[in-house]
Amino acid sequence: MDYQVGDRVKHPKKPEWGLGEIRAIDSSIVTIQFVEVGEKKLSLQYVDLQRIQGEESVNLRLDALVQEKKNPDTKKYKIGRIPEMTAQRNIKTWSIVAQKLAEVSVANYYQLVSWAKGHDDGGGGGGFIDYCITNGWLVPAPTEPVHSSSGNSPGGAASQNFAAELKDAGPEAVKTASATADDSVLAGYIHGFFGYGSLAAPIWFVGMEEGVGDESLEDRLNAWRNLGEGSLLDIRAFHERIGETRWFSMMPRIQKTWRRLISISLAYLDEARDKEDIRMYQRARLATATEALLELMPLPHQKLPDWSHKNLFSSKADYLHQLAPHRVAWLKRQIAEHSPKAVVMYGVTPPYPDYWESIAGGPLELSKQGWFSLQSGQTIFIACQHPVSYGVMDDYFSSIGAFIREGCG
Repeated sequence: MDYQVGDRVKHPKKPEWGLGEIRAIDSSIVTIQFVEVGEKKLSLQYVDLQRIQGEESVNLRLDALVQEKKNPDTKKYKIGRIPEMTAQRNIKTWSIVAQKLAEVSVANYYQLVSWAKGHDDGGGGGGFIDYCITNGWLVPAPTEPVHSSSGNSPGGAASQNFAAELKDAGPEAVKTASATADDSVLAGYIHGFFGYGSLAAPIWFVGMEEGVGDESLEDRLNAWRNLGEGSLLDIRAFHERIGETRWFSMMPRIQKTWRRLISISLAYLDEARDKEDIRMYQRARLATATEALLELMPLPHQKLPDWSHKNLFSSKADYLHQLAPHRVAWLKRQIAEHSPKAVVMYGVTPPYPDYWESIAGGPLELSKQGWFSLQSGQTIFIACQHPVSYGVMDDYFSSIGAFIREGCG
């Protein structure tokens, strides 16, 4: 295999080294900057490197390390915004980093990692600094560093203000700041939880994101952790743990979104689908054998004009920009591996149709019933209105199930 400077690679026998980038090639000797172990020189006579492309090649920490190697005097950071809410252990780590920055105003990536090291559970310092950069707590500083311990610079003032606020706020502030639970669990949930059911099911439903009831995000994180932190969970066990009892009791209320999705499944199965059929399907069969209920985005939201996760992402656009490409890539990998009969993606509010086309691998064609479809390999991809869209009738969704049954055999 021919390699070029800048290629992202992994050592097949050293997965603990993490992702690397080729920085130099001299005959059969390559110099690689690895994210976990630093710079290594390897002979291509003895190792067949694995080239990494696409979404898997994206790594903020490696970007910073490579940039630091290329020009160590310019990659500096200062304090950006002050975290409004995060886990208690992150407050402690942040206060250490902020106090150090109060003395020097700016610092390079390696300095920041060394300050966080020992206080960042499992991340060796780098994980926490990456988190700070991603969330805007740390931002690139001007190339000319300004050394000051007076607190008059933006970085110094911000860190001193944070330290003062933390000192004066008392235990209630710490409790509030940790209200979204352990950040390692939060990160795992954001990147690793996709919904309910089984990927062996013939029909996958992919929504924009879940709605939210009376439960808190912390309730959801705790339930996900207690159930094993899987990509997909048992829908009944999860809702039991978050205290949601409406949907799976002996005589449950019919959930508005699920009602139309169940109509699709029942039409695919060629079964009766009156109100009581739907109710009983929801109670006992939903997300078991026939369908997987998946969500493109991980955080529950009420579809209100105000973005309800400002403590985690500055805006809905920022949230989509940071997470959607990675979650689209995961869905595409799972589809390629499991080959479901149909993937039904619902919601037509921009930019979601673009994500649906990306998942499908091409443009979808309009049907006479008003939804869109594309056959790719063994899978039919369908994009349709959201089940609670105004004016959309039951027959619209039943026709999707019939189409899957006829098209997929």
